This record gives sequence, C-alpha cells and structure tokens, in this order.
Amino acid sequence: VYEEPSKLHTFLVLAVVFGLGFFAISFAARHGVVLSRRKWLFAFSLKITLTLLLTSLFWAAPLGRENLRVPDVFSGGVQDSNLYDYDGKQLAEAGLTSPNVELSGLWLDFGIVRYIAIIYSIFGVSVLYVALFNALASLCGILCICAILTASDPSHLRQWQIIRLAMLLPFPSYYD
Repeated sequence: VYEEPSKLHTFLVLAVVFGLGFFAISFAARHGVVLSRRKWLFAFSLKITLTLLLTSLFWAAPLGRENLRVPDVFSGGVQDSNLYDYDGKQLAEAGLTSPNVELSGLWLDFGIVRYIAIIYSIFGVSVLYVALFNALASLCGILCICAILTASDPSHLRQWQIIRLAMLLPFPSYYD
C-alpha cells in the first residue's frame, strides 16, 4: 500500500517543480546553452512522468502505525532511503531547528535528511514530493553538464544538446 498524498499538494508541487524547471531551461537558453526549449521541456516532462510512475508503483517501504512508511524496527530489509524518509518526517514534525530529534542515521546523512525535512515542512509528507524535487535537481545537473561541455567545445553545441536524454537514465528517475 502506497501513501495517499494530498491531490492539491501534489498538483502544487508539480506546478512548482515544472515552473522552476521551465525557468532553468529558459535561463540556459538565454545564455546559449539550450538551443531548443521545446525539446528540453519535453525531456523534462518525460522525466517528471517517469518519476511519478516509478515512485508510485515501485517505492518499497515498510509500513508502520496509521499506514505510514515508518520503520518501527530497523532491520536489514530497510534501505537508506527508508531511513532518510523516516528521519526527514521526524525532523519536519519536530521543527527544523529542534535539538530534541534523535536521528537514526549517521552524521553523513545530515544534508539529505534536512533536504527531505524542508520539503515535508513546506508541502507535507510524501515521498513523491521528494522524488519530484530530485527530478528538478537532475535537470539542473544535466543543464550544468551541458553548459560545461558547451564552454569547453562551443563548436559542437548542437551535439551537446542530446545530453538532455541523460535525465531519463533509470537511477535518477526514481527516489532511492
């Protein structure tokens, strides 16, 4: 059973992520990194669609009280992403600056847990929201790679545009 996030919040997150993605693509186009906004927006839309489908259908998480993904017992079957999600939810509920939250991860997990907690604090608890913001981060990363390649070899700008398809690689398409 997968959690049922708020439809309104999901639409809001989709609008925010797509709007920020549109802004990033437009910014890159103004600076000569993107040649076809339409092709980049299509690739990003496909990325978002894959993210929604893969996260909704294949997110494997233990369920706890109230059918929420809460690992009550941290057994060997729990992945890092489950712990990040659990800690992010705990931190969001306690307040981002609360010193009274005992996190189950290591000090190395601090950044990802904060990232998830900020998303949960603003939009509510749903792994879909994290996955959508990860899709936006993937777009920005691919735009940066394209900008670096374009700056290093501007004569092949048209060939560098195909890198937009790297957003569709399986690992960045879902939340792990």
